[in-house]
Parts: sequence; structure tokens; C-alpha cells
Amino acid sequence: MLSRRPVTGLLIAGLLASLYAGAALATVPATVRVEGAMTAIGGGAAPDGSYDLIFSIYLQQQGGAPLWSEGPVKVKIEGGRFGTALGTASPLVAANLPAIGWFGIKVGQEPELERQPLHSVLYAMRAGLADSLACSGCVQASHLAANALAGYVKTTMLSDVALSGSYADLSGTPNLAAYAKTGDFEQVAYSGQYKDLQGLPAIPTFGKACGTGLVVAGILADGTLTCVALPEPVVKLPPDGIDEISNNLIFNQFVDAFASKAATPILDNNPIGIYSEIEVGDVGFAQSLTVSIEVTNSDMSALQLVLYDSENKEYVLFNKNGKKGDSIKTSYPDQTKTISGDLTYWVGKNPKGKWRLQVIDTAFLNNATDGEITSWSVNLQTLSSKKIHIKGDLVIDGTLTVGTPSSTTPAGTQDFQLCAGTDPNGMCKANLSKGRTFLAAAKYCASQNADICTDSQAYLMRRDSLTALNANWTASFADNDSGQWNAANGGTGDNHSADSIYLTPCCHNVTPKGANEQTVAGIRVLALRNTADKTWDEAVSACAAEQADLCSKSQYWVLRQNGKISVNVWSSDHSDNDSTNYEKGIGSGSDDPSPTNKYGYACCATTRTGPDCPVGGTNVDGVCMAKLANANSYNWNTTTTACAALGANVCSVSQSAVLRSAGKITASANWTASFSDNDGSQAAVGVGSTADDPQNSAAYAYACCW
Repeated sequence: MLSRRPVTGLLIAGLLASLYAGAALATVPATVRVEGAMTAIGGGAAPDGSYDLIFSIYLQQQGGAPLWSEGPVKVKIEGGRFGTALGTASPLVAANLPAIGWFGIKVGQEPELERQPLHSVLYAMRAGLADSLACSGCVQASHLAANALAGYVKTTMLSDVALSGSYADLSGTPNLAAYAKTGDFEQVAYSGQYKDLQGLPAIPTFGKACGTGLVVAGILADGTLTCVALPEPVVKLPPDGIDEISNNLIFNQFVDAFASKAATPILDNNPIGIYSEIEVGDVGFAQSLTVSIEVTNSDMSALQLVLYDSENKEYVLFNKNGKKGDSIKTSYPDQTKTISGDLTYWVGKNPKGKWRLQVIDTAFLNNATDGEITSWSVNLQTLSSKKIHIKGDLVIDGTLTVGTPSSTTPAGTQDFQLCAGTDPNGMCKANLSKGRTFLAAAKYCASQNADICTDSQAYLMRRDSLTALNANWTASFADNDSGQWNAANGGTGDNHSADSIYLTPCCHNVTPKGANEQTVAGIRVLALRNTADKTWDEAVSACAAEQADLCSKSQYWVLRQNGKISVNVWSSDHSDNDSTNYEKGIGSGSDDPSPTNKYGYACCATTRTGPDCPVGGTNVDGVCMAKLANANSYNWNTTTTACAALGANVCSVSQSAVLRSAGKITASANWTASFSDNDGSQAAVGVGSTADDPQNSAAYAYACCW
């Protein structure tokens, strides 16, 4: 029996020698010669004879499947030594030999002898790989040293001219654009003769007219006409094109809505129906017109809705096509089509005038009321001929005058005139300045020998000139009466802070002598209407025509005590009558009146007829103060009567703010011309601690101003 001891070094040496010899051949053989020695278990050479041997090559020293194996192979042993060629039965493939491997031998059925490492001679077989390669691209540039191809370039790196040798493939060829071939020249280039020109102009001669497209520009001494080409036609700017040439800063297209003021109950089972009216203002030509309605009723299938426009054309909007317990809220004709009548008729026309909505309830419920016209409106997009909208800041280097300027306008007086057609020294000559707090606004206007404009004056400013302004202060601290008064202050909101930043319109409040004016207890009255039949706009316009302003509450108090007024009247601060505490001044009109209400009016002024402070007055930082009663000792009647007797008025909230800031009024509370409604204590800067809605008998300080 053979020994289980591992093959000796002789086996490995023989193995290396045989492989090395094969690797040196020009053509690498496919077999490997293996020689070795075996010993018996007891020692000494193994007995002579033939043995079955199995040869294997592994990737690892122990375990794992063989990468290559051959046998059993009959091997003859003589004197303990043997030799055989491997690869005859199971070929050795060089590509499958591992870089580092192990060699194993197994004798018969005995366990495999201890594996021995392969040495470098065996790898001579891998040299056969190189001889078996029959290609020129197997060795690529990436396999070579970086400088191996330094003397070569890629074909793709060559310019076209390197391959073609053509001049046309050169880059950076000389620029011959300034030259032309002789054959390109017309005859005139060589002759310089006028006769060789092509397209000769029409030459007018004596007794002949200009040619087509030419007009006469002159006649020479010999009678020859001088003709020139017709100018380019003038492109007319479309009516709505001002935004296109102003970089979208100036617009004359507006969206206006004229809405019903209050809900209108629907009379039940009434074949005549009820009407709700809207007065559509003169705002320009409609580019689009829609009518929005919201109506409720217990049985919409019994309702008819008919619209009548300012020309009394009829449009049937709804005709018994609803259901019980329903309502309708829609817009015509954009959301819902009219049943009859075409509202697009108004495109390009001015829809100003009275519009009416009729609702007829044809079914019985209670013969009282059933539902209401909750609201309705006429909505216009107009191309206005009355106003423009300036987007952004308005910067004026000189004087801006609205209306016809007077030749007697003093140089450098103020920035612009709010009201058209007034005397240059009249009450409307004023300045509109940037946003300020209330006190800063009051001081600024005083520095102009003016006051912050009243509600009525600010309304004129917005109506007749710059209609797209932001919110602005007014002299009465701009309480806008629950949203009724946005037309005067642009939407400042009720009870705003004195630190709010609003625009600052200033007015002189100077009225020249009027032809028909009268004086009542010291008050100059330019006009008076003791009939309650004028809207706010009508009343303000009437006073503007007199170059005056609506009377203040303090002035109305005196007029009413003297029997000049007996009806409800409009006042310069929109007649908020302080929870009925002031009925003896302006009448019993409701708080927060609508501008469409009908009241009477009077136009008032102080005795100041020029920009200077009258004799006897004190100029306090620009406020012309006629009198100061600086103690909480005077009721409303005493205050108004005392100021009127001086030809002055109780100082406004804004004038009082300047006097308080200057340390003139130090009393804790004071009356003002607007009856001191101080907007939830927000206006303390001008009225001190005067309560909202004070009693006429309250005891406050006061100051009179011109």
C-alpha cells in the first residue's frame, strides 16, 4: 500500500521543470510532464507496479471542486519513481488555469494526498494565449503606456483639409466680401454715366405733373417741379391704446359697478310687480356690460324678472322656470343667457341713465311679501372719456391745473387745482402730497396755509380729476361711515389709527366774495336750499359752483338756531350725525347715510377771502387761529356761536391737531367743526379725550380758525 504522506518536493520540482520546458517552445504543447516519487507506509520506495492515480488542480488549498481533473490514469512506478504527461485524457486549457492554484494527487481509493501549490512554470501555458490570437485590435491604446502613441494622432482629430487637401476645407480663409468679380458689375460701375443706371426716378419737367407716388415739393425758376415721395401714412392710435404707448402706466379702461343700495321686498301675488332702480353714471362707452342679480322667493316657478335699460328697452331675464323654495343668483349674459333682448346692444354705447328691474310674483302665499331682490347691479367695462387711471407714482415738475387756468394765477402757489373753473385763490386751489400720518398731514397742509380737504372737497378731487388714488385723509379724520364714503377717502376704513399712512390732499378754504351771498350771525352763506331733494353729488356740485364748500356741522348749528334751515342737510363731513345727538344741527338724517339720499344743503365760508391770515388772527404753524378757549368749560352752542361771531369756524380735527402739537390747546378735550366724533378714540391727536357721540351740553375747550 502506498504511503498517505504528501508527495515530496521531487514531485513539485519535476512538475515545474516539465512545464518550464514546454513554455520555451515556439508552439506551446497541450500536455504537462509530471514526475515524482512515492514511498510505502513503512518507509522506502513504493513497490514497483502500475497504480491508478487521479490528478486535480484547485483554486483553494482545501475543499472546493477541482478546476481541472484527470484520471484514474495508469502510472508505472519503478524504484519508487514515476512520470506521466497530464492533459492527454482531459485537456489542460490555459485560459482556465488560476493565477494562484493548488495541485492534488489521489492514489486508488485512498484519500487525496496533501495539496501542493502551483509554481510559476505552469503558467507558461498561458503564453499560448498570445500565439492563439489572430487579430490586430486585441491590444488597444488603453493597454499601452501613456507615451506609446505620442507620435500619432486620431483621424477624427484632423481637419477636413488634412484629408482632402482642398482650399475650400481651410478655416480662417481671407474675407473677400469687400471685393467683387468683374462679371458682377453693372455697366455704370465702369462708365459712371447716369444713363447706365437702372430704375431711373421720374423726372418732372415743365408742363408735366409729378410721377406716380410723388407729390410737388416746389417749383424751380425754370418751371420744373420738385417732387418728393409721399410720406408714410400716419397710424392712428386706437381709443384704448394709451396703455400701449405709456408702458402700461396710463389707462382709460375701467370696470364700474352700479348697484342697488338696499334689498327690495317682493309683493306676493301681485301682477303689477315691484321695481328696483339703479342710476348708471356717465362713465364712458361700454366695452362690455353685464347685469348681476340675486333674488329669493318661496316659489321661483311663479316669478318673472324683466329688466328695462336707460332707453326703456325690455330684457326678459327669468320667466317661471325655477322651482319652489329656490333662489337665483347669476349674471346676464355671461353666466346665463337672457330669454329675450340682447344686452350686447350696449357695447360701444354709453348706458348712463336709469335702469329698472321688475319682479312679478304670480302665485299666492300670504298676499304680503314673499322673498326679496337681495341685490342687483349693472357692471361695465368702459372706455372712458371722463377719467384716466395712472398706475404708479405721479411726478410733476410744474403746475398741474385741472380745467381752464386763470391768467391771474400767482406764480408758485400750489401744486394743482382740485376743482375745475374756480378762482385761482378759491377754496379748491390745493396740493396733493404723498402718504403721511394724520398729524404729519395736518402739519404739511398748514405749512401751505391750507387745511386737509374736507370730505366734500376730497370727493370733488376724486370725481373730477385723479380718480384712481389710494386712500386719503380728510379734515374730519376720514370716518367713512361703514363703507358709504369711499368716494371721498378711497376706503380708509372706520376707526383707523392716526398712525395710518394715507395721501394728503390740502385745500385753502378761501372763497372770494359772491354776488348773492348773505351773512348769518357772522357766517358767510353763498347758497342755501331748504328743500330735501338733492343727493350728495348734487349738493357738493352746487357749492363748488359757488367756489365754496358745504357748511360744517358747527356752521349748520348756527344757521338752524337762526331759522335758516329746517330740513335734513348735507354737511362737509358727510353728515354722520352721531347717534342722533346732533339733530339740531343737520336734522334727523340717519347715521351713515347713503350718498343717494335726498337732503337740503347750504354753502358756507369764513370771512377769509385771501391766502393771508386776517387782522386779529394768530398764525400757528400755518393755522390761522381766530380765538382760543383753552378750558373744559364750553358747550357746543357756546362754541359755535362764538366762532361764527368772529367770521370764523370751529377748528377742524386736523387744525386742532396742529394747535395741540404746537402746545396751544392743552385742555383734555376740545370741540371741532365736525362735532368731535373721534372714531373710537383714534383721533385723540386732534380732539383729546372727547367722547364719541358727545352730548351737546358736554363741556370742552375750543379754538376758532379762519
